[in-house]
Amino acid sequence: MVNFIRSFLLLIFCAVLVADEPTESDQKRIMDFISVLSGSWSNKDQVATSSGGHDLVEGYARHVEMPALADKFVLLVENAVNNRVVLLNVVEVVLDETDKNLIRLKPYEFTDPRKYKPKEFSVDDLRNITRDELKHDPDCVDNLARLADGVYSGICAMCGIKVFGRTPGYAVTITCEECTGAFPLSIPAKSTTVPYIFRLIEKYPLLNAPANYVSPCDKKLGGSSNSTQG
Repeated sequence: MVNFIRSFLLLIFCAVLVADEPTESDQKRIMDFISVLSGSWSNKDQVATSSGGHDLVEGYARHVEMPALADKFVLLVENAVNNRVVLLNVVEVVLDETDKNLIRLKPYEFTDPRKYKPKEFSVDDLRNITRDELKHDPDCVDNLARLADGVYSGICAMCGIKVFGRTPGYAVTITCEECTGAFPLSIPAKSTTVPYIFRLIEKYPLLNAPANYVSPCDKKLGGSSNSTQG
């Protein structure tokens, strides 16, 4: 009887461990999202052709690996408004625990901005950053839903900004080639009646993607966004 109880408890313990590990399907869902967002984005075409008064906004999202967030799916994200960097974060990408079509983004700020310079991507710099040099605001989380293969929509938080004591958010839709965002007041980019429209300028690769992995964008656009880089 004692042996039976021990075996039963061991079975439960192992089941919990397995449940905590992301499955192969979960990992693919996360990689699909990263493959869609990863790249450089700009609304320069909109600024050049529209009279809506939009600021020039450029965004960079790059899949990275760093010891401080080992075994996590991480993006390095930079945003610039009129050539001035207004955001520089590393972002952990996770699936919602109950709805696997929901993606949560957890941004981490650098506690010492001198540790990493914007627009100067350096793997070595990221490797030298410790967990103590990153900080995360629990109220600052982006929530995006997968609407179709390669299409995501949701609300992103403007971290570090407070309006009436709350962190403002903005609606965003992301596809393989285009991203639209409706910015509220009190953020670095000018608020307009017409949403910002960002076009993909350059696609950045996934790191260490399985050899047989095909991203949603590869299916739609052709080519490959995979990489075996470390």
